[in-house]
Formats: sequence, structure tokens, C-alpha cells
Amino acid sequence: MHLFRYDSVGAAATKFQDATPIREYDRVMWVERYLEAGEFEIAAPLGSETRKVLPIGTFISHQDTYEIMVVENQEITDNDDGVSEVTITGRSLETLLQNRIVGTNTVFPEVNAVTGRLTDVYGVLSAGLPIQITDLIEQHIYTPNLEDTGDDLADIRPLTALLGVEPPVYRVVAKQDLYSAVLELLKIENLGVQTIRPGTWAHTAAFAGVATNAIIEIHAGIDRRATVLFSYDRGDVATGQYLISNKNLKTSALVLGKWYEKMIHGPETGFDRRVMVVEATDVDENYDETTYAANRELILNNLETRGRQALAAQKLIEIEQIELHRGAQRYNYRKDYNIGDLVTVLGNYGASSSMRVTEHVEIEDETGAQSYPTLAAI
Repeated sequence: MHLFRYDSVGAAATKFQDATPIREYDRVMWVERYLEAGEFEIAAPLGSETRKVLPIGTFISHQDTYEIMVVENQEITDNDDGVSEVTITGRSLETLLQNRIVGTNTVFPEVNAVTGRLTDVYGVLSAGLPIQITDLIEQHIYTPNLEDTGDDLADIRPLTALLGVEPPVYRVVAKQDLYSAVLELLKIENLGVQTIRPGTWAHTAAFAGVATNAIIEIHAGIDRRATVLFSYDRGDVATGQYLISNKNLKTSALVLGKWYEKMIHGPETGFDRRVMVVEATDVDENYDETTYAANRELILNNLETRGRQALAAQKLIEIEQIELHRGAQRYNYRKDYNIGDLVTVLGNYGASSSMRVTEHVEIEDETGAQSYPTLAAI
């Protein structure tokens, strides 16, 4: 693993340009995650230069990743053999947002942009959730928006290529540290956050003009279920936990639209008839009082399709937990898939499931290198 630190002095125009390699260490662990903060651990002999090279607050990365992490701790251990060791740990760049408090970029009370009334709560603009999150971050770390320019985090910009799933709403955010607020909002639509170091990364082509900035990106991964299939039969899966149950298996569906509802039955009757409710207001919510009746047949057909899709998506056998082999793998991280991507798992007993890459671990020590993902149900 080719680790390096960013230099914050000298000829560097920003903290994310000039870099120095980190060469002296015994072992390193580098973990990237979808929602929660990534982390790293570097262990080296106390007599090496590593402790001096990586003081607390240093930004680091490595050649194969676009993530940036921050040195937060140095722990020294004196061993019985007289060889002391220093362990250096830290987390991903977005955790710097813990050091800003929601609402400190303005003076309260202020006039609410929506109601026109004085308010002492902090609200974000009416927009799709990903845009709201990036706006919330930028309002607290970018000089033109700040009450105190000392809060500026130079050369870091929040960006997203997403519009969001929910309808745009004006949203009130509790006064708390900015990082906690961001995590709360991300969970609403199961979004992730990652940092991207400066450079011409292919997947950031949509972010024009940011090659010299570090990016805090709000993302949802990429759907790779058709191309990345981890398979028990192909030797990808080491262990698995499977649930065989009809507890949640339904045979009929009541599909609820805005104007109409549709009941769909399978052939089962009596004790074998098990009904689910399917929310499908999006099917007919765009019709008003003057148009819904004229489109009744179309709406009912679409509601039936939605219900049959929900029934067909059920499974008797579910993959509850899966662990992949930590050795050589058929798919390469950062080439075939990334953090947050959706993949397919073909388990034992004919079970299959769509899962998300929520974590990836890289370990390098005297025994060699390991690299493996953690998958979780969507």
C-alpha cells in the first residue's frame, strides 16, 4: 500500500497538493465505509520517523484510493522485549464536520425564508435531500456564507450528482454538530458520504472545475447487480446465514393508490391466504379531481402490476448474513465495484439477494496483503 501524507507548508497552494510518501511501518489497516466514517491504523517502531511524519491533524491517503483521512491519535506501547511501538489512527475527512455546529453561520433570531417570521431554528432550502445536505454543509464551511470567516474549511467542497427521492420540502435541522446532522439526513434516503481527493477521477467527471479541491460527496453508489455477482458455487462466499421462513411471505396484496385501491389474490384461500399492503400513491397522484375518473382503467392496471411485482419479489429463503473469502477474488475493488454499489449475492440453497457494499477493508503486514468487502441487505 503506497501511503502518503499531504504537506501543508512550503510551495503547496493548498493542503491537498504536495505530498510525502510514508514508508516506515510494520502494518496498516485502511477501512472505507458507505455511511459511517472510514478509519485507518498504522503501526510502526517508535524509533522510526513515522510518528514525526504523521503528527495529529495530518491528512493522509494512498495511491489506489480517492479517500482522504485525518490523523487523530498517536498511542505508544512499551513492550516487554524493549521494542516500543507507536500506533497512529484516524478517520475519514468528513468527520471534520464534527467541529462545526448547525446554526453558528447565522445570528438568531432570523427571518425564516419560507414563512417570513422570526425564528430561532435552522432550516435548509426546499430541494431534493442530497442537495439539501450539500447546501447545509456549504453554509457552514464556505466563507461567503459564514458569520465568522474563521469557520471556513479551505479547499473542501460538498457536491452531489443526485436529485433525491422524496419530494422537495423545507427541512428544519436541530442545533447539533454538523456531522451528526448530516448523518441523520443521509439515513432518510439511505445515502452515503465519501471524500474524494483532488485529481481527475473518472467518476467525478460531473464535478467540473474541482480538480484542486477535496470533495465531500453525497452519493448512492452504482447499481452493478447485473455485472458483479458474488457466488457460493464459484467460491466467492466463505460463510452464510440463511433464514427459511414464511412469516413475512404473503399470497395476496392490497395496493393503495391515491384515488383507487386494487386487491390482488393468488390461488391460496383460507389459512393460506396472507395479505400484504402495498403503498403505490405515486401511480395516480398526478391525477386531479377532473382527470382521475377518466383514467380509472389505466390506474387500476398499473396498481395491479405494482402489486404483482411486490408479490413476485418475495422469497422463502433470505440471506441474513454473508461473509466473502478474504483471499483472491474475482472482482477487484475500485475497478469492478466501489463503496455503496449494489451487487448480487448468489448464496447456497438457491438463495439470492441484492446487497450493498457498506465497507471495504485493506490490511497489509508481514504476512502479506488482504482486501475484502462487507455486504449488507439493502
